[in-house]
Amino acid sequence: MSGQIEILAEGVLAGDRRSLARALTLVESERGVDRDAARALIERLREGSGPATRIGITGPPGAGKSTLIEQLGLRFVEAGKRVCVLAVDPTSSRTGGSILGDKTRMTELARKAGVFIRPSPTGDGSGALSGRTREALTVLGSGPFDYLLLETAGSGQADTEVANLVDVLVLVLAPGGGDELQGMKRGIRELADLIVVNKADGETRQLARSTASDYARSLPAAGRDAVVSCSALEGTGLDELARRIADLADSAPARQAGEQAPDRDASGAIGRLNHVALATADVEQAAAFYRDVLGAEVSEPKPLPEHGVTTVFVRLPNTALELLEPLGEESPISGFLKRATSGGMHHICCEVDDILAARDRVREQGVRILGDGEPSIGAHGLPVLFLHPKDCFGVLIELEERASVGSGE
Repeated sequence: MSGQIEILAEGVLAGDRRSLARALTLVESERGVDRDAARALIERLREGSGPATRIGITGPPGAGKSTLIEQLGLRFVEAGKRVCVLAVDPTSSRTGGSILGDKTRMTELARKAGVFIRPSPTGDGSGALSGRTREALTVLGSGPFDYLLLETAGSGQADTEVANLVDVLVLVLAPGGGDELQGMKRGIRELADLIVVNKADGETRQLARSTASDYARSLPAAGRDAVVSCSALEGTGLDELARRIADLADSAPARQAGEQAPDRDASGAIGRLNHVALATADVEQAAAFYRDVLGAEVSEPKPLPEHGVTTVFVRLPNTALELLEPLGEESPISGFLKRATSGGMHHICCEVDDILAARDRVREQGVRILGDGEPSIGAHGLPVLFLHPKDCFGVLIELEERASVGSGE
């Protein structure tokens, strides 16, 4: 580890604002030269202090998330808590630009001593998070903060991925969202610890209360106890909401420990399907098919020179497709396309909690690991390994370490 990385890590752990900003810029960078430095920084920060409690604030655009976060943050500060905010802002798929205006809507909170607020672009213009949100959370969670508030870009159902990154998930909705309730079905609203119907003020006061009752009746288990209404504008209901979120945050470690199965050692066991990778000679043409013909949500092409591919992710409600185009003369996809000229399934990616434990587990069963057996960093910025297809019934299997709250990733 270089001396500069050590100095930067010490600044982050101490909560130095300049160090936090520099570290976030580093881990959000897509430059190849920065990725090794970012990886070294993340590894160093994992050795530091325990992570802050992560509180996810998600929901559709226009629900008033930024205003609500500022008001909650002010109450947490008054209660003696140290607060930081990571606000993910949508990036235009046409221009590649982001407004990054969330911080400007939290001016009062930003003036409080010890509070740190960081806007972050989604990068590819799709989804509720950026490709580097996990690493950004590791940086901020390593600082001397009690609560880390994560505001998503608010893309709706895709926000389910946020649940894996936070200790407490709060879903914020606007009054009168009948069609929205139908569209959300079961996904995000069943994962939320609290559903908050905001804007219970003025002419929408009664509508907000009625909407909260509708959501409460739609929940299968938690019911009314998990749904509240409030007004971030007038401040009504916020003291009680802040108290309930603080209670959930403080009890998160015990609740998560209780949810784990004590009688099963799942170290290295396979988890959910992360994505299916499809090789193609023309990634833009393939992306257009999924976007324009099938109506899927598609990311912008992203070159990964270290892996010899250009990737595009097709986001589906329950998983994703990764489109792979050869990049460079040594691309492993080139050889695949020589055998399957029309393209086809290249590999599947499954998540594991611990990549090294998974490696040791499969090795004990005689499964070979491609390469030198050491994890590399994949398209999501997380450690990955590939299992030899001849040992996996002809299927190339990628194992990706799951983003988890406990590890800071």
